[in-house]
Amino acid sequence: GDIALNGTTTARDGDIQIALGTATKDGITVSGNLVANNDVNISSTKGNILITGDITAENDILAKVETGNINITGNTIGTNNVALNTTDGNITVKGDTEATTGNATIVTAEKGNINVVGNLTSGKDTIIATNKIGDITLNDHYIIEKEVRDLLEPVYDGEHYTSPYLYFKNIRSSRKHF
Repeated sequence: GDIALNGTTTARDGDIQIALGTATKDGITVSGNLVANNDVNISSTKGNILITGDITAENDILAKVETGNINITGNTIGTNNVALNTTDGNITVKGDTEATTGNATIVTAEKGNINVVGNLTSGKDTIIATNKIGDITLNDHYIIEKEVRDLLEPVYDGEHYTSPYLYFKNIRSSRKHF
């Protein structure tokens, strides 16, 4: 099946939980704002997440897809942490992203590109990673050249992989800073 929400969805005293197993067509589509007094958790095993409104949470925001893309065109503001994760898929964020007092994490685990067009702000750390295959673009500026990516291939120590990633501490990016 698929999930489609239109208009504003509000959880005044708790969380917003949106979960989908395998999509039949569109995956999760939210055409409106998500506002939670605590957490916003959006997950899909196989299917895209498309959010055209703003996401606001008084605690954490987590959007996670195993196979599929995450596209957010509005602002994503969590008082604590903001995490956008895919295993196999692209992540595109066109609005501003803010983890006011916590960490902002945008990661593709296996393959996928990351494109952040809006400002990215965190109270603590910002981690942006394409762990195996993918490119990272911040505010339309290509920041990893192929030659550098080749040097950052995952290393297998016989037990597990250590993955390369970009790690930014307390950044706020915009075109004028690049």
